[in-house]
Amino acid sequence: MDTLLELLQSEKHVWITVPRFSVITVPTVMAAVLMSLGWPLWALPPLVFSILGVIRLSWFRLFPYERKQLDRAIRALQDQNPKHAKEILETRLWIAGYHYKFLRDRLLSKTLRELGQFVEAHAVLAAVNEAALSPDEQRLLHCSWSQLFVDAGNLTEARRQLQNVEAAERLREPECLLVETQILQGLEQFREARVLLQSGLDRVREPCLRASLLNNLANIESLQGFAERHLLWLQAAQREFHKCPHSAATVQIHHNLAIALVRAGQIEGAKSVLDEAWNAGSGNNIQHVLSVLNTMLMAAREANNQDWKRDIYTKFDQSLRKFKNFTPAEQLALDVTEIRMRRNDGFPLPFATLLERSAKILKLLQEHQASICVTDRASAMQELRHQLELVAKQTYSEHDKGAALDVVRRIARASLKDRAELNKLLCDLSPKLILPVDQCYGFLSNMDKGEILLARTPQEALPVIGRLISRLKERAGWLEGEQAELPALEAQLTLCDEYVTYRDQLPPEPRDQLVRTYRPAAKHALHEALTALSSRSGGRFTSQFIGAAYYALKINQDQTTAKRLIDQVDNSGAALDHFALWLRDQYQYVKNATCDRTQGA
Repeated sequence: MDTLLELLQSEKHVWITVPRFSVITVPTVMAAVLMSLGWPLWALPPLVFSILGVIRLSWFRLFPYERKQLDRAIRALQDQNPKHAKEILETRLWIAGYHYKFLRDRLLSKTLRELGQFVEAHAVLAAVNEAALSPDEQRLLHCSWSQLFVDAGNLTEARRQLQNVEAAERLREPECLLVETQILQGLEQFREARVLLQSGLDRVREPCLRASLLNNLANIESLQGFAERHLLWLQAAQREFHKCPHSAATVQIHHNLAIALVRAGQIEGAKSVLDEAWNAGSGNNIQHVLSVLNTMLMAAREANNQDWKRDIYTKFDQSLRKFKNFTPAEQLALDVTEIRMRRNDGFPLPFATLLERSAKILKLLQEHQASICVTDRASAMQELRHQLELVAKQTYSEHDKGAALDVVRRIARASLKDRAELNKLLCDLSPKLILPVDQCYGFLSNMDKGEILLARTPQEALPVIGRLISRLKERAGWLEGEQAELPALEAQLTLCDEYVTYRDQLPPEPRDQLVRTYRPAAKHALHEALTALSSRSGGRFTSQFIGAAYYALKINQDQTTAKRLIDQVDNSGAALDHFALWLRDQYQYVKNATCDRTQGA
């Protein structure tokens, strides 16, 4: 009934222009005319039709079969099966009302976000006819838009969308409240986020929503360094989870709680939490199995426990043996991820197995190009090439090095074929979807690196290196203009990395030319990165602090700044086992260089 009252107070002419509402207005007018003409019996059918329309709009907004369809999709998402949820939502009902269609579109957009399909998620919301929505549906639509932009890294646009909903309504609607706290957390307005979450806990009684509110409150406490309260709120979130257990909740609640318990020295407690996460879903659901195994690995890395890691990899192998018929995209992700994770965790594949796996991946990409989206292909080739390049640098056998570099060149040639498709995707993406757009720029930069690798001479490579650095400079400037601070910081450090890498690889003459032309851009990028980090702590930005310290040495030979930054990393207590091996190497390089300075002093 509230929906009807809000519509009656609306200044919009929805009662005439929108079919959903005109089916109430027109029969009512017809009945009034017929009554005025003295034909009450003829007025009865349109009057009944109008009353049925009011009942459908106000009280029976979803028929049982419509609610059942939505509930099936929600359960699939809770079971970490977004593909099945997508299939359910794309199955058309013979008869469906406006409210069902709106809720289906919102849920479909959420499902597509979870699948990483931001173009499609954006298109689904853009196709919703806002004029045909009731006021409460309009509020939920703005909330969905806001969540989409949060996930896409555009907090400015996310906040603008949410401001279309009145502050009082944002407090009453738990979903809007959760999105707003995500925005405030991203903007580092922790006090305001905490107040909102506490207000939500005063109002919300539904266990699953309370678990999300408590988990987010715990994140705020962690970001501010309050470890005891962080653990307290996570344990409260776990208690709410017990009232509505489902697999998807474990990705956040049990992940965060296990890490917090490890930091508190409660290893057995962390393992108990992880066992609970494992039992919350089906062992036949690959997404659930992989997410829990990944959480287990994160906890073992936090504990810096190689035996625990080894046991998890054994469980990983045992669990995957029972799964058959992976899609090409799933097999690709599994193969590439295993190569990276095993190497970072100290259990690398034997060299012969690595080359065999790499050849298998290249064959898979060639045979199933049409069924694997371009971003998945580009991501896989970028990671595989990176891992093989690192192996080639560390091997002592010239034969093995040559074999690894040969595969690297094959990957570089294959990746260049996707350049046109990536450029097309960039044209299709809304510029407001910052992270997906930035990801495409990253893939294009990686293709520049592949072209550099394939160059026959250093002089032939030099113009492409220049194009790469110019692209990175433009990318960092664009991100700064969009107020995407963390991606902009990453772009600045990436520019420093590419400059230092190619400077150290080139022979004297082209190296001098590179330094003359592009050292100012690298110094400027480093200055911007250091400025951005000056107001931040080492815990949340550990990788960025390590990178900035490393480049302070490599570009400016500034040991004072490098030591200050690396000391902040040490004081944060961050577990370096979470990070890639190359980043740990940078950390050690800085420690060695600054240690020498300290001893000399």
